[in-house]
Amino acid sequence: MIQKRGVFSLNCWKILGIPILFILLINTVYAEKIINTKLSIARLNPEILNDYVQNYPVGKLVFNDFSVNFLEIKMEDGFYELNSSSKELFEARLMSSRKKQLYSISFYPDFTILSDPPIELNETVVELNFPYSLDAKYIEIYYKNIKKLSVDISKQLCNKNKKCDGNENYLSCPGECKFYSNDSLCLNVKDWFNLSLEYWGDNYCDRDCYNDDDCFKANCNDGKKNGNETGIDCGKVCFNTCKYPNKIITGMSVYEEREGFWAKFRNFF
Repeated sequence: MIQKRGVFSLNCWKILGIPILFILLINTVYAEKIINTKLSIARLNPEILNDYVQNYPVGKLVFNDFSVNFLEIKMEDGFYELNSSSKELFEARLMSSRKKQLYSISFYPDFTILSDPPIELNETVVELNFPYSLDAKYIEIYYKNIKKLSVDISKQLCNKNKKCDGNENYLSCPGECKFYSNDSLCLNVKDWFNLSLEYWGDNYCDRDCYNDDDCFKANCNDGKKNGNETGIDCGKVCFNTCKYPNKIITGMSVYEEREGFWAKFRNFF
């Protein structure tokens, strides 16, 4: 009997591949935007508890409390885990301006460096990803249901000081940061017709992008009237008109405004 390898492979994929793929995806979901947060967690109130190993008394060091400090936050494209229902001692919550819980995840910080021998730390850094929501305002950290930290992330992600600085970038604060700003973010932009352009061919120099070709020729943010521009950094190939030179309109900004409206509408209820 001759076995058809193609049919067999397809049937195997149907039987084995789809369940495996489902298992891989069940705990992780892709988000166009995530809020990446770094926390510093330190162990407090150490106590030695007596324990026995093979009838020999052994002192065990435990910590009865923890401190949590905010380190940094940024918005980026990436992944986040689904809402966690595990019974870890720590829980992180993303809250709206109306104190509505938008997302939560349980976690436990790792204080051990896996060396030989292992090294125990008293302080460690934890990195958490939250799904982005336009109405997200606070990140709260709990230990045994006791609040340890509350951070107003809206002021961190967009401080509205008319400058692109701090933790701001184009994704979190498009009103103050341009897609080509020096914000540690390299983006492929979309034109007026919502067609994607690679960063090296959008006519804007972004120093965050590796070897951006636009930085080595006339571009739309070099402060000069050059190329086929009709004014200084405006008209023709640029994403703004010379009548409104500060209004840079791309397919991305149109999308942001549309999504922003619906996010506000959904989170109101």
